[in-house]
Amino acid sequence: LGDAKRIYNFFKIKTIYDFRSNDIINGGCGAPLTPVFHRLLKNKYKMKNVVFVNLGGISNLTYVANNTINAFDCGPCCWVLNDLIKDKLNKSFDLNGQLALKGKTNFKIVNSLLKHAYFEIKPPKSLDRMEIEIDQLYNLDICDALATANTFIAETIFISNTLSPKTNTIY
Repeated sequence: LGDAKRIYNFFKIKTIYDFRSNDIINGGCGAPLTPVFHRLLKNKYKMKNVVFVNLGGISNLTYVANNTINAFDCGPCCWVLNDLIKDKLNKSFDLNGQLALKGKTNFKIVNSLLKHAYFEIKPPKSLDRMEIEIDQLYNLDICDALATANTFIAETIFISNTLSPKTNTIY
């Protein structure tokens, strides 16, 4: 992130950058970027097998078992919620999920979103926020849209946990 040459010139320290390209060159998908850090945490805190869940713009999982790391993107996450609230109410986020808690999940939309081909791909895999259309959510009032988006996000993490989901239909 940022201009590595400017960072180096300003701080005069060794600057490591462009992790995505290096990951792709070495057979990865360019994301997620935190698996090595997760392995270091596992070792530092003497954890056995562990799963780290990162809830950023895109959610991702890192499984660390023994000396093996398996990391991949699960699906859309905070960008969906933030875009909805920004577009509908011109706010930055849903503080403490107050609006989403007032809404009802539209499971028809959740099931429709889960039919996207990305969710059939076995890891490792990486997702760009432009890959999955969420237009259906905009047909709902903001509370229902946020509740539905949250259910969708949770389901993408849940089905990713199986590593090879047999079905992507809920309820």
